[in-house]
Amino acid sequence: MIVGGGIAGLTLAVKLASCRIRVLLVEKDGKSGLIFKSGLLQPKSLKILD
Repeated sequence: MIVGGGIAGLTLAVKLASCRIRVLLVEKDGKSGLIFKSGLLQPKSLKILD
């Protein structure tokens, strides 16, 4: 279980799922954010998702 759908939580969830590990991601905020946040991902961070 991963608590929090922020950048760290989502990145971890994607990485674990790509390794065929079942993931449960929980987020207390039930609506989408209106603020663009993907600018926080640095090139080194994006390499992890490849």
